Amino acid sequence: MEPAESKSTLYIEVGQCKTVPASSWSVVFLYQFCACNNYKIILVDTQKNCSQSHNNKDTHNKWGEFCLPPSMLSNSVMKWSELPEIVKSCDLPAIVDAREIVCYAGLCTVLRRLVMSADAQDPSKNLISLLGFRQTSLKTCSEVSLWTKLCEVQAPTDLTRLLQECRIEKRQRLTSIPESIQVLETSLSEPVTTFNAVYRQQKLKKTNLCTDNTETEHKEGAGKSNGPSLKTAYKSAAIITDKRKYKQSIYGDRTKGDEFKNEETDVKKDVTISMAQLHVQEDSTLNVVTTMDFNRSASNSSRTTCASKEERAQITASISNKSASDTNRTTCTSKEGGAQITASISNKSASDTSITSHVSNDECAQRTEDGTKESNSGQQCDALTPTEHQEGPLQNETTETKSKKKSSAKKSATQRSLPTLEHTFAEGPDLTLVDVALFPYIQCFVAYVNELGCTDVLRTIPFVLRWCANMRDMPGVVDTLVECGSTILEMPSDFCCDELMSLAHAKKRCSSQETEVGKGKSRKAVKAAVKRELPGILEKLQRHHLQVTFDDKLVNTELDWDSFPAEVNPCQDVDEKRAKNKRSQVESLVAGVKMLANKICTIVDFCSGGGHVGIVLAHLLPECHVVMIENNEESLRRAVDRVISIGLKNVTLYQSNIDYYIGKFDIGVSLHACGVATDLVLSKCLHQQAAFVSSPCCYGGLQDTHLITYPRSQRYQTAGVTCDEYFIVGHAAEQTSWNFDTEHSKRGKVCMGIIDQDRASAAQEHGYHVDLCSLQPSTCSPKNNLLIGWHKERDHCVL
Repeated sequence: MEPAESKSTLYIEVGQCKTVPASSWSVVFLYQFCACNNYKIILVDTQKNCSQSHNNKDTHNKWGEFCLPPSMLSNSVMKWSELPEIVKSCDLPAIVDAREIVCYAGLCTVLRRLVMSADAQDPSKNLISLLGFRQTSLKTCSEVSLWTKLCEVQAPTDLTRLLQECRIEKRQRLTSIPESIQVLETSLSEPVTTFNAVYRQQKLKKTNLCTDNTETEHKEGAGKSNGPSLKTAYKSAAIITDKRKYKQSIYGDRTKGDEFKNEETDVKKDVTISMAQLHVQEDSTLNVVTTMDFNRSASNSSRTTCASKEERAQITASISNKSASDTNRTTCTSKEGGAQITASISNKSASDTSITSHVSNDECAQRTEDGTKESNSGQQCDALTPTEHQEGPLQNETTETKSKKKSSAKKSATQRSLPTLEHTFAEGPDLTLVDVALFPYIQCFVAYVNELGCTDVLRTIPFVLRWCANMRDMPGVVDTLVECGSTILEMPSDFCCDELMSLAHAKKRCSSQETEVGKGKSRKAVKAAVKRELPGILEKLQRHHLQVTFDDKLVNTELDWDSFPAEVNPCQDVDEKRAKNKRSQVESLVAGVKMLANKICTIVDFCSGGGHVGIVLAHLLPECHVVMIENNEESLRRAVDRVISIGLKNVTLYQSNIDYYIGKFDIGVSLHACGVATDLVLSKCLHQQAAFVSSPCCYGGLQDTHLITYPRSQRYQTAGVTCDEYFIVGHAAEQTSWNFDTEHSKRGKVCMGIIDQDRASAAQEHGYHVDLCSLQPSTCSPKNNLLIGWHKERDHCVL
């Protein structure tokens, strides 16, 4: 926890005219929207000349660019050279905690931090809901998340380019919609996909039913009293009917006959009220099922009582075993009583008088498929035949199969009957951090189009315009825009009418069908592609002499863990079996770093997680400065607690994506950085000519991004290795397992070597010497490759 008497510091980039660049618009907007006041704000001046970017003071009003609100103008201004080293080592915006050992860098990371601190300051506002379901909004890095990439990369880049074109190039017309706007339009036109979509649909359905029932009751007239809800009416009618039958079985019609007649009248009234409500429902399946249940209840209530004690006992037992919906089945010992009860359960209306007690299997199957003979609890209500009581494995298997099919069919029918969630906001029906982050950019784009006088182009993005209207209707949004100096523009209502949205949706669907063929293969399809194409790919690599060789030079990697503080040992976070493997993995990386590090150097532990590698390095090399970078909030929190507990003074921690760190360093380290993250680490190291010790992971997750493309080396590209072939090898590398002697594991090891050999070749093309090794022992992880490299011109860094 941070000290209560001190505040964290928020660093925002501004121009000399106190205008805010596109990269910080969302931060200023959210800061004002949440009414944050628990941060010390430092304005960082990164512009050399105000006239180079703004011709006059009112430029931001014309083009929709943000300026600082009056409440933020009095804050301190610092030049980039005056910033502390922890801030200069990352891209802005950034937040530095009061202890000055943790920095939160990057747009989405800062936005999430502002929301959490504002909610902690005033929980009554429920600002934490902006983080969405399970608080995952904008939590994932831009290489994986569409929304993070849109908010952090695409939208700021597109709007910066637009402003540059309108000011410097004097552009007078809009030739195309920016890519970020097109991505948002496509996402808004598609069905809502959220983790809790089914729950939200069920909740929406209940709301619609309550609304429809209320409207029906008003239509019936003011003179009638409000009847019970559907659920209440159904349960009360069923309970009253069962109670009346139970009393009849005990007393017969000889006593309390008038009371039974009154009860029967009340039941009919309840059923009539419930039936009126049923007709309002949109779900035809539920309507048919519930109507059948009420007919059955009415029929049961009109049955004559049984004269014999045996029949009374049978009915008493059946009633006691039945639920409110009369769905549980009973076994009849008397042939006549069994026939009568079976007929009572399976009748279709109260007027049926001739019902047989034997129903064919075909008829039962037909009733299950069309759903007309299912009760409210989901159990089948057809009659029991003598064969259904037979015991044996075959009968049990058949019953289980039928139950699974019925459950699957019912689940599908239920999902089809649920209402569709609408894209009121970007991620679905709820306002989230994505909407707050994107809205300033879209608002600027609308102002830009309006100034150029080409508003007709907005007809091509009706879903975005409807989203903008929904955002402006949210409390506090318009006021915040005014405080930030943005122009409020209202678009004509016909720009986002249903006809335009339907037309746009049809175009998006056709284009997606044309462009997404073969995209998004299932696991089964990927497995088939690996089996079909991998042999040819391996043969192709062999023809071009792309052989994989391992140089296992790591020796004597063991560390004396007993001499370390308890917080250094990985067993603090995992069980002993995993801790043993984790210790072996850490030992291999530490041994590689010791081969490269001099007495004073900066070591960066990328994707540091809970700090297993970085904390050990900081403890063993106290004269070196260790930087740990982790994007996951929970993992970073554990690392911070461990660093403070141990009392390490040579550690700085960042919560950010890898590409937001721009500081200088000598050695880059990563243990099992997933997929593309390993290549981002190596790319950072190559850019600074820093040495690296990296153990890759998640080869099947490799994909082209806005920063990384594959293959990585010219050597593999010259050999004609295509992107698809490369990814097939990556998927085959995922076949490794803890059973290292299987054929799949051996083939996976070869494919891992192919991918890592490409990474090594890319480094060699940049003047590096690279060794491809294995973690020691190699059984400490299925992903046990280790890349150790250093630039040939910096051999003096090696011990």
